[in-house]
Amino acid sequence: MNSPAYQIRLMESGEEAQVCKLVERLFIKNEANEISQQSISLFLSYANPVRMAERVAQDFCFVLVAVQDDQLIGMIEVRNYNHIALLFVDDGHQRQGIASSLLEVAIEKCREKNAALRRITVNASPYGLPVYAHWGFHPIGEEVEMDGMLFTQMALDFPEDAD
Repeated sequence: MNSPAYQIRLMESGEEAQVCKLVERLFIKNEANEISQQSISLFLSYANPVRMAERVAQDFCFVLVAVQDDQLIGMIEVRNYNHIALLFVDDGHQRQGIASSLLEVAIEKCREKNAALRRITVNASPYGLPVYAHWGFHPIGEEVEMDGMLFTQMALDFPEDAD
Protein backbone atom coordinates (compact mmCIF):
# COMPACT_ATOMS: atom_id res chain seq x y z
CA MET A 1 0.00 0.00 0.00
CA ASN A 2 1.36 3.43 -0.92
CA SER A 3 1.85 6.03 1.77
CA PRO A 4 -0.45 9.04 1.52
CA ALA A 5 0.67 11.86 -0.72
CA TYR A 6 2.50 14.83 0.73
CA GLN A 7 2.15 18.52 -0.06
CA ILE A 8 4.97 21.03 -0.55
CA ARG A 9 4.18 24.61 0.34
CA LEU A 10 5.70 27.73 1.84
CA MET A 11 6.17 27.60 5.59
CA GLU A 12 3.44 29.59 7.28
CA SER A 13 4.05 32.17 9.98
CA GLY A 14 3.94 30.37 13.32
CA GLU A 15 5.39 27.10 11.99
CA GLU A 16 9.01 28.09 12.64
CA ALA A 17 9.24 26.24 15.99
CA GLN A 18 7.94 23.00 14.46
CA VAL A 19 10.31 23.33 11.48
CA CYS A 20 13.32 24.06 13.70
CA LYS A 21 12.45 21.14 16.00
CA LEU A 22 12.59 18.80 12.98
CA VAL A 23 15.93 20.30 11.90
CA GLU A 24 17.38 20.05 15.41
CA ARG A 25 16.29 16.43 15.90
CA LEU A 26 17.72 15.28 12.55
CA PHE A 27 20.90 17.35 12.90
CA ILE A 28 21.62 15.92 16.36
CA LYS A 29 20.93 12.36 15.17
CA ASN A 30 22.81 12.44 11.87
CA GLU A 31 25.48 15.12 12.04
CA ALA A 32 26.35 16.15 15.59
CA ASN A 33 28.35 13.09 16.66
CA GLU A 34 31.46 14.33 14.83
CA ILE A 35 31.52 17.95 16.02
CA SER A 36 32.02 19.92 19.22
CA GLN A 37 29.28 21.13 21.52
CA GLN A 38 30.19 24.71 20.55
CA SER A 39 29.67 23.88 16.86
CA ILE A 40 26.33 22.25 17.66
CA SER A 41 25.29 25.36 19.57
CA LEU A 42 26.29 27.61 16.66
CA PHE A 43 24.26 25.51 14.22
CA LEU A 44 21.24 25.47 16.51
CA SER A 45 21.45 29.25 16.96
CA TYR A 46 21.01 29.50 13.18
CA ALA A 47 18.20 26.91 13.13
CA ASN A 48 16.29 28.91 15.70
CA PRO A 49 12.59 29.80 15.23
CA VAL A 50 13.04 33.52 15.96
CA ARG A 51 16.02 33.86 13.61
CA MET A 52 14.25 31.83 10.92
CA ALA A 53 11.19 34.10 11.13
CA GLU A 54 13.48 37.15 10.87
CA ARG A 55 15.22 35.78 7.77
CA VAL A 56 11.95 34.95 6.03
CA ALA A 57 10.43 38.34 6.93
CA GLN A 58 13.30 40.14 5.15
CA ASP A 59 12.45 38.55 1.79
CA PHE A 60 15.94 37.25 1.04
CA CYS A 61 15.06 33.83 2.32
CA PHE A 62 12.21 31.35 2.02
CA VAL A 63 11.35 28.05 3.63
CA LEU A 64 9.34 25.30 1.97
CA VAL A 65 7.85 22.46 3.99
CA ALA A 66 6.67 18.99 3.05
CA VAL A 67 3.54 18.00 4.95
CA GLN A 68 1.73 14.66 5.02
CA ASP A 69 -1.50 14.21 6.98
CA ASP A 70 -0.87 17.51 8.81
CA GLN A 71 2.57 16.23 9.90
CA LEU A 72 5.77 18.08 8.96
CA ILE A 73 8.04 15.58 7.20
CA GLY A 74 10.63 17.79 5.50
CA MET A 75 11.91 21.29 4.88
CA ILE A 76 14.27 23.36 2.76
CA GLU A 77 15.52 26.89 3.44
CA VAL A 78 16.98 28.90 0.57
CA ARG A 79 18.86 32.20 1.02
CA ASN A 80 19.26 34.89 -1.62
CA TYR A 81 17.27 32.75 -4.06
CA ASN A 82 20.47 30.87 -4.91
CA HIS A 83 21.84 29.07 -1.83
CA ILE A 84 20.42 26.09 0.08
CA ALA A 85 20.91 26.83 3.78
CA LEU A 86 19.00 23.87 5.27
CA LEU A 87 17.46 20.70 3.84
CA PHE A 88 16.11 17.97 6.11
CA VAL A 89 13.63 15.12 5.69
CA ASP A 90 12.30 13.07 8.60
CA ASP A 91 14.01 9.67 8.92
CA GLY A 92 10.82 7.71 8.37
CA HIS A 93 10.21 9.50 5.06
CA GLN A 94 13.67 9.43 3.49
CA ARG A 95 14.36 7.74 0.14
CA GLN A 96 10.85 8.55 -1.08
CA GLY A 97 11.70 11.52 -3.27
CA ILE A 98 10.63 14.16 -0.74
CA ALA A 99 14.00 15.94 -0.60
CA SER A 100 14.19 15.83 -4.40
CA SER A 101 10.71 17.37 -4.62
CA LEU A 102 11.60 20.07 -2.08
CA LEU A 103 14.71 20.90 -4.11
CA GLU A 104 12.78 20.96 -7.38
CA VAL A 105 10.10 23.32 -6.03
CA ALA A 106 12.77 25.52 -4.42
CA ILE A 107 14.64 25.81 -7.73
CA GLU A 108 11.39 26.76 -9.50
CA LYS A 109 10.79 29.47 -6.88
CA CYS A 110 14.38 30.76 -7.28
CA ARG A 111 14.00 30.90 -11.06
CA GLU A 112 10.68 32.76 -10.76
CA LYS A 113 12.52 35.42 -8.74
CA ASN A 114 15.56 35.42 -11.04
CA ALA A 115 14.99 34.06 -14.55
CA ALA A 116 18.72 34.42 -15.28
CA LEU A 117 19.69 32.09 -12.42
CA ARG A 118 22.52 29.85 -13.64
CA ARG A 119 23.67 28.21 -10.39
CA ILE A 120 22.40 27.20 -6.99
CA THR A 121 24.89 26.42 -4.23
CA VAL A 122 25.04 24.53 -0.95
CA ASN A 123 27.61 23.96 1.76
CA ALA A 124 27.20 20.18 1.98
CA SER A 125 28.08 18.35 5.16
CA PRO A 126 29.84 15.00 4.83
CA TYR A 127 26.43 13.40 5.51
CA GLY A 128 24.74 15.35 2.70
CA LEU A 129 27.58 15.23 0.15
CA PRO A 130 26.51 12.00 -1.62
CA VAL A 131 22.89 13.15 -1.75
CA TYR A 132 23.77 16.43 -3.45
CA ALA A 133 26.16 14.63 -5.81
CA HIS A 134 23.30 12.30 -6.77
CA TRP A 135 21.26 15.39 -7.75
CA GLY A 136 24.03 16.66 -10.02
CA PHE A 137 25.74 19.11 -7.67
CA HIS A 138 29.51 19.23 -8.09
CA PRO A 139 32.21 20.43 -5.69
CA ILE A 140 33.40 23.99 -6.30
CA GLY A 141 35.96 23.92 -3.52
CA GLU A 142 37.81 21.66 -1.13
CA GLU A 143 36.28 20.42 2.11
CA VAL A 144 36.70 23.17 4.70
CA GLU A 145 36.09 23.53 8.40
CA MET A 146 34.25 26.58 9.68
CA ASP A 147 33.19 26.99 13.30
CA GLY A 148 34.10 23.35 13.85
CA MET A 149 31.86 22.01 11.09
CA LEU A 150 33.09 20.34 7.91
CA PHE A 151 31.48 21.13 4.59
CA THR A 152 32.15 21.15 0.88
CA GLN A 153 30.86 23.98 -1.28
CA MET A 154 28.86 22.47 -4.13
CA ALA A 155 26.91 23.91 -7.04
CA LEU A 156 24.22 22.83 -9.43
CA ASP A 157 24.60 24.64 -12.75
CA PHE A 158 21.74 25.29 -15.14
CA PRO A 159 22.31 25.46 -18.89
CA GLU A 160 21.61 28.86 -20.42
CA ASP A 161 18.94 27.48 -22.73
CA ALA A 162 16.95 25.86 -19.89
CA ASP A 163 13.47 27.24 -19.36
